[in-house]
Amino acid sequence: MIEKTSKVNFVEFISKNLFWYALMVFFNKSFNPTDWWIYQHFWGGVLFVIFEFFIFSTCLIENKEENGN
Repeated sequence: MIEKTSKVNFVEFISKNLFWYALMVFFNKSFNPTDWWIYQHFWGGVLFVIFEFFIFSTCLIENKEENGN
């Protein structure tokens, strides 16, 4: 039987988040995330959470281990 486990590649996760943070700083001209338009409204927060889940899911590494049964 093959067991599947997942791990998070934290270097990739941090680098993707820093990239998007840099883009948001560029577009909003503010280093403070509480000033960004995405945090000013409820649906912007929902969009942000969905986007973070997408980034997190792209950083998963799947390991397949075969048991000797």
